Amino acid sequence: IAVMYAGRIVEEGDAATLLRAPRHPYTLALLKSRASGALPKGTRLETIAGSPPDLTDLPPGCAFADRCRMVQDVCKTDRPEVRWLAAGHSVRCVRV
Repeated sequence: IAVMYAGRIVEEGDAATLLRAPRHPYTLALLKSRASGALPKGTRLETIAGSPPDLTDLPPGCAFADRCRMVQDVCKTDRPEVRWLAAGHSVRCVRV
């Protein structure tokens, strides 16, 4: 599975890895925003704050930085390179 944000792959891995051990903040946020099991009536799903960036004018660093709960200063200036965490599992995030 390839998880994409703003036209860029931010994390790749097999389904089991991404569901059990996601590492990119966007992957984590996506998984938290889904219903898992039976939700009690009136329970709200978590949302991802903010709006996606303009794809014709992407920011210089990580495109997810303005919406990320784990953002660091470097995220807004440096585009993260791919980091291999294990065979078949890669992530583009400076905090990994």
